[in-house]
Amino acid sequence: MNPLSKFTILVTILLSFNMVNAQSLTGKWQADSDKLSDRLLDCYYFYPDNKFSYELNQYDGLKRLFSLSGIYKLSNNIIEFTVQKSKEKVKKKLEELILEIILCLKMILGL
Repeated sequence: MNPLSKFTILVTILLSFNMVNAQSLTGKWQADSDKLSDRLLDCYYFYPDNKFSYELNQYDGLKRLFSLSGIYKLSNNIIEFTVQKSKEKVKKKLEELILEIILCLKMILGL
């Protein structure tokens, strides 16, 4: 399941309640888990200043997207999200990584 569909599912669940207000959203939202390491699962944060962040499951190291954040607006039990930032993995070519390693080694060795 992609991150945005999980985000949409959460919003749908939240809107299924009769009374949703900014104060009742404030806090950390995460699927129930009895695992000690559940902090690594998908996690949603709603802040009192109408900002939000969504952190993706950290167990999957192959995902390109780490997190989304921005602002939300709540009106008539409808949440409108504006994504302002995203954290993503930056893919580098093997040649670029090798060059970086060589430069670091030269600097360490004083060459």
